[in-house]
Amino acid sequence: MGNLIGRQEEYKIRKKLVLENVRRVFFTSLVCVVLIPIMMLINKHSASEFAPIAGGMMTVAEIFSVLTVGISFFAMKNRDLKLATLIYRSFWLIFEAMCFVLTYSDKVSGRGMTFYSILAVALFLIPIMHFSEQMYYIVLLAVYSVFLSLKFQTGLAEIFNMLVLAGMVIAMSRMLYARFIESMSMKERERELKDNEAIDPMTGLLNRKGLEKHIDEEMRDCIRGRRRASILMIDIDEMSKYNDSFGVEHGDECIRNVAEYICQIILRNTDTICRLNGGRFIVFMEGGSDMEPVALAEKIRSHIERRRIPHGRRASNPFLTVSIGVASCIPRYESSFTEMYDEAEDALFEAKERGRNVTVYDEQVYGNYSGKAAN
Repeated sequence: MGNLIGRQEEYKIRKKLVLENVRRVFFTSLVCVVLIPIMMLINKHSASEFAPIAGGMMTVAEIFSVLTVGISFFAMKNRDLKLATLIYRSFWLIFEAMCFVLTYSDKVSGRGMTFYSILAVALFLIPIMHFSEQMYYIVLLAVYSVFLSLKFQTGLAEIFNMLVLAGMVIAMSRMLYARFIESMSMKERERELKDNEAIDPMTGLLNRKGLEKHIDEEMRDCIRGRRRASILMIDIDEMSKYNDSFGVEHGDECIRNVAEYICQIILRNTDTICRLNGGRFIVFMEGGSDMEPVALAEKIRSHIERRRIPHGRRASNPFLTVSIGVASCIPRYESSFTEMYDEAEDALFEAKERGRNVTVYDEQVYGNYSGKAAN
């Protein structure tokens, strides 16, 4: 359970990192849209034979900057993490490649490469990148340095300057990354301390109040991104009979164990788990296909059934089972969660009426391990 909570905290931090990177790229692109035309005018009056190459590269950069402004704004507005990641990586790669091409042009013209090396360093510091992402830059720079030294017999002093700049930027980039992650982690912990009242003390999961706080943002993301939202309402069958047979303390331990089993099945960091009361839980899923929540519900239900946990003496099933009601839709407004909640609760009641130990979704009953289920 702790691993799942840790993964979800890490996911939130990565999500904020991606959105911060695309925000930086957005403002940098705005600056480029203004500055590149000025650079093009200066280049137009240059006597260099490579002025047309530089002019062509700057034209491409201007078009790309305008597109980046529009697409990155869309990615921020819709909190689209895949698009945001693609934008900031594409921005960095394209402008780094341009710096390399312009450096090459300057070398052919007989000039040094200090200006574009510094520009490449500045561009490298715009997004905050993990060391694995920086490795692309390190390998690219090493190959490029060897190429320059072989092609132009570049002096050791110039290569040394370029490598020193690269070392400085890598060190600074790693420091920025570490500082950002540390800052976000502290903010998440501060938020967690403030939200302790939203945590169920028995299981460490969100309680109903915590779910209501969390769900607002998740539903807005689903609405903006036109992604599916799903609710799995899970209830331990005949929990009162378990308490009558084994006592409340063992009943609490049983609830903790079921919570642990559910967490073991939940692999996606975007899924939210909440304990409502007694032996009832909710899993909120963001994204996925129409039948994905049913597949997850059946995985949870069958996993708990296969544990063969002895039930109370008067229970209808000798082993502990759960019933699950599922509701799913592509929401259009925030109140869709309330409607889905009621629908999932109705589906759970139907699962109980069908003999328990089944999953009900859209009036269909699923339960491969239950002899009472209609497949």
